[in-house]
Amino acid sequence: MKDSSMFFIFGSPRSGTSLLSRMLNKHTSLAVPYESHYFNTFGKWQELYGDLSVDDNRRRLIEDVLSTDVMQDWSPSLELSDVEEALNEPSFPGVFEGIMRAYASKTGKRRWGEKTPHHVHYWQTINQAFPGAKIIHIVRDGRDVALSLLNARFGPKSLYGCARYWSAHLERIEAVKKELDPTRFHQLHYETLVTDPESVLRGVCDFLAEPYQESMLEFYKDQADYKTDAQNQRNLNSPLLAANVNKWQQNMSRRDSLFFDRLAGDDLVRYGYQVSPESRGNFLLLEIRDRFMLGPLRKGLAMIRNLKGHRDGFIKLMIYFRLKRFTPRVPD
Repeated sequence: MKDSSMFFIFGSPRSGTSLLSRMLNKHTSLAVPYESHYFNTFGKWQELYGDLSVDDNRRRLIEDVLSTDVMQDWSPSLELSDVEEALNEPSFPGVFEGIMRAYASKTGKRRWGEKTPHHVHYWQTINQAFPGAKIIHIVRDGRDVALSLLNARFGPKSLYGCARYWSAHLERIEAVKKELDPTRFHQLHYETLVTDPESVLRGVCDFLAEPYQESMLEFYKDQADYKTDAQNQRNLNSPLLAANVNKWQQNMSRRDSLFFDRLAGDDLVRYGYQVSPESRGNFLLLEIRDRFMLGPLRKGLAMIRNLKGHRDGFIKLMIYFRLKRFTPRVPD
């Protein structure tokens, strides 16, 4: 599948991937739905479906994908018949492409993009399936990412965990960049997107060979329910907030910011962010408090209020149990 019109949005969670995807979805040619989690959920199960050229096997996979909690959030929603009609190839990546093409068709768009941050870890599979696909990567100051993650219903709940999480994503992105022709990779900063959105979006449109449209700046006017946490939902339904840049300077203690700089300073510098030279001190006591006291407490509170995560996990567990009882058909 060498179609170069498709694109994937990568970025560490809480880096602005939802904002960017919602902006691009306002373009009259670009369809960018909510996350699919296709490869990170079903990639490990694909062999259980058998030969997808067999109708029963393929339909089982499509029905399971469409039944997941994240896919139920898509608007407009998709039916089995929509995907079957859009299918070009009866394979695992072919089903994914069929889902995306079906969504684009339902929204009257001619191109699709996909945004699931975890898909960066399945880049080899995606690149082999879609060797013409383009990548848009958004990066945000890791200290602001950490503040957002600490308050989110998912993700690490210690500064140590957040720093490692952010750096691990950037390590994967560096590997992706090395494998790609520069014409297939475009990087932008969240801070510039918020403070100078027109310039950044013009750059993205040039990368995608699409004309710039002012409508992308009005992403918040449709007041769509994007199925995220309450604070993120409020941000997505509001004009761009310049106050979301460098929040760590007001909301992170000096000691915590120095600790984060020590953990991820090299990555901060690599991506153009300033760090303090004071971050070379001894942070042992702070690390113990952060990792083994505050971290578990925040994690427990997040688990209690993560109703969406629990529902999603239950649905996937039911899919897995049904799949274990499913006997794939073999070709006649």
